[in-house]
Amino acid sequence: MLAVAAALVSAGCGREQIRAYEVPKEAPPVRQAEAGGGALPPELQNLPPMPGLAWARLPDGWESKGPTGMRAGTFTMAGGDGQTAELAVIPLPGTGGTDLELVNLWRRQLSLEPIPEAELPAHTEAITAAGGPAKLFEIVADGARDATAGGQQMLVVALAREGTTWFFKLSGAAPAVAANRDKLKAFLEVVSFTAAARPELAAARVPTTAPTTGAPPLPDWTVPAGWQSEPPTQMVLARWAAGGAGAEGVVITVSAFPGDVGGLLANVNRWRREVGLPDIGAAELPASTGAVTTTVGAATLVDLRGTDTKTGQPARLIAAVVPHGGQTWFYKLKGGETVAEEQKAAFVQFVQSAKYAGG
Repeated sequence: MLAVAAALVSAGCGREQIRAYEVPKEAPPVRQAEAGGGALPPELQNLPPMPGLAWARLPDGWESKGPTGMRAGTFTMAGGDGQTAELAVIPLPGTGGTDLELVNLWRRQLSLEPIPEAELPAHTEAITAAGGPAKLFEIVADGARDATAGGQQMLVVALAREGTTWFFKLSGAAPAVAANRDKLKAFLEVVSFTAAARPELAAARVPTTAPTTGAPPLPDWTVPAGWQSEPPTQMVLARWAAGGAGAEGVVITVSAFPGDVGGLLANVNRWRREVGLPDIGAAELPASTGAVTTTVGAATLVDLRGTDTKTGQPARLIAAVVPHGGQTWFYKLKGGETVAEEQKAAFVQFVQSAKYAGG
């Protein structure tokens, strides 16, 4: 979740790793989508609504570009010396990580060294947003380590509302960001949050037609016997459980995002942290991953043993990374070691069975 938060809010400075895809401003309600015919697959029947953003007024000089992809909104604006900045608004389920973890992730995006917790207050400002408390984090690059990042600045506001963490990230040339700092705070005082129907539902009704909006269509796959379908979450397209409830069982999830989502190394390290393992470098990646053949070519297989950082119990995480058609598909099995070993062959066969639209 933390790596996804960093990747999704890495827009600006020419560093965005995820390419946006258009989401209609007024997606049809579910009952209208149902008119398309056929029953929704179980994976899509219980999707939560997609968060939306509203505001009473827009600051002078700001232009709204509308929602795109995982963004609830994008705004562009000018600043000092004719330079520009951009505000990306991204809602993510959960908390996304601690303040220090997030700040240091954003600092790394500007080639800055991480800071210790004692220095965090110097980079944090308490503000009001959407009628409640929020935090504004400031990250400034001086170009000492990366000349391309010099003169860039980020102002990131994080606020939690009803199980969702909203990230408002203003980034660009330092003069433009500084010129819009007060406008950002004024804008945050008049924003509110809405819920819109998910465009995936309409797309799921017409599996023979490639959708032009929303999430990619689910592949045609063979689900292993004994996997119990569960409701997916906002960032997950499909989800199953196997081997019983509790720490001994496993959960299998499938997600897809445009682009490479930060690259293979970032995602492998994200999974390593989930099971209490240290990060590795690029040189160690070949020895830490394997390969599996799929219907669209070779995919990367990751198999990790460690300790679940949430439960403190021994855990195993098996994941497959399948690039296809400008998307990266992530298959993940995580849970108790015994059940994970029992389900590994079935998991690999499941990944190999997937037939993708356009594949």
